[in-house]
Amino acid sequence: PRLDEFNSHQLAMTVRAFAKANEAAPKLFAAIATAASPRLSEFNSMDLANLAWAFATAGAKAPKLFDAIAAE
Repeated sequence: PRLDEFNSHQLAMTVRAFAKANEAAPKLFAAIATAASPRLSEFNSMDLANLAWAFATAGAKAPKLFDAIAAE
């Protein structure tokens, strides 16, 4: 499936899995940040937390995503 076909939970769990496995995937994280940012209103609080945790744990830079999460 393409990222635009993923629901909010699937987006959050995908980056969470990569972060938990210590797998560097900068292109994937960048693509998910782009896909998730305009759709944050679809995320429940747990998925928002998992999304933020995954990016922070992986050290993935996504300032626009974090700004959008902070605004939610």
